[in-house]
Amino acid sequence: KPPSPIRLTLVGAAYQENLTVPHNVQGWNSLLALAELVSPSGSLPNGSLLTSAHSEWHLHQPPIVLQSGQPWDFGLDRFPEETLVLYFNAHGAADQKGAYLLPHDCEPTDLSGRLRVQQIIATLSKLPAEKHKLLILDATHFDTNWRYGMLRNDFARSLEELEQDIVAVPNLVVVCAASDGQLSLAGPQNQTLFGHFMVDALSGSVEDANLDGRIDAWEVYDNTNRNIHQWVAENHVAAQQAWLLPTGALGHKRAAEIQ
Repeated sequence: KPPSPIRLTLVGAAYQENLTVPHNVQGWNSLLALAELVSPSGSLPNGSLLTSAHSEWHLHQPPIVLQSGQPWDFGLDRFPEETLVLYFNAHGAADQKGAYLLPHDCEPTDLSGRLRVQQIIATLSKLPAEKHKLLILDATHFDTNWRYGMLRNDFARSLEELEQDIVAVPNLVVVCAASDGQLSLAGPQNQTLFGHFMVDALSGSVEDANLDGRIDAWEVYDNTNRNIHQWVAENHVAAQQAWLLPTGALGHKRAAEIQ
């Protein structure tokens, strides 16, 4: 069976003009770097390991700026590809209603502008069951923010509470860039550490661990995590480890089926 086409949708915010939160230029640069991997013809550039593993990566459009009250899910109800990779790189946090992402034009008093992760999962649940869905969340870029009443960033912890919602959506895998109590760190080339090494993996550094002639999402995830661990050990005092939902064998199985 030939590799199935993949739809890539990128959403994020840089917050350069927003004084209520730190900027996220590294996160936005990560989205741009990933977008540049996809050539106008819809294939990854020469030299990428994935040119032999995937013939079609379709970038839906340039990275979408996450704006309050504006749609981010353009075309997700009718894309023809068999697999969707939906990558968010924006500030994330949590409140009593759960994990959320802050739009580019966020304000501390505007609770309605927050994009709930549960809402994203609900949107993905409406897609055909047979489509593979990979949701990537690179979101914990700061740990406290008094303007937003945040004494601790509980984004990852609140995301864990959504595991059963994720399990209930057929073929959905969610990857979070950092574990509970950790930050998504800045990395090389003015990108986030997670974003940098994910782009690096897709550019050719990832190995075909099971020797099946294809690269799957589990292999990309595992390669990215190992590179993050090594870089942090050599360059940073803090820790960072990406993690995947569903946990355990189910998450591994679903991720390995995304090829």
